Amino acid sequence: VVEPDEREETGRRAVLNLGHTIGHAVEAAGGFARFTHGEAVAVGLHAVLRLSVALCGLTEAGATRGAALLDALGLPRRAPGLDPGAVVDLLRRDKKAGPEGVAYVLLEALGRPRTGVHVPPVLEREVVAWLTAG
Repeated sequence: VVEPDEREETGRRAVLNLGHTIGHAVEAAGGFARFTHGEAVAVGLHAVLRLSVALCGLTEAGATRGAALLDALGLPRRAPGLDPGAVVDLLRRDKKAGPEGVAYVLLEALGRPRTGVHVPPVLEREVVAWLTAG
């Protein structure tokens, strides 16, 4: 996946960003000390599941199965106590952010990613509020 698209020019390599967009913001908002990279990406994956149901046709059953797989690994679902405003600000500065906002990788189904999805800001804030809540 990486070699044919080293500079993320065709979109094929972009699938590797699944969960990383929000995960990197969570990692940074936690001061790079509260969560490991993998834990932050897991939180990002849980956010992706929610966004994917809302925007890409992922079924609730698919989202539940995806969450259960992450839970089985003992990874966190949320990042309680983080400042949601800080997380959103960090998302705005993501390398994939453009005039239309951040281009996310979401899921049409488990194992079927869709790249370049722009999430409406209100939905993005709702998901960030969910993941930072107690």
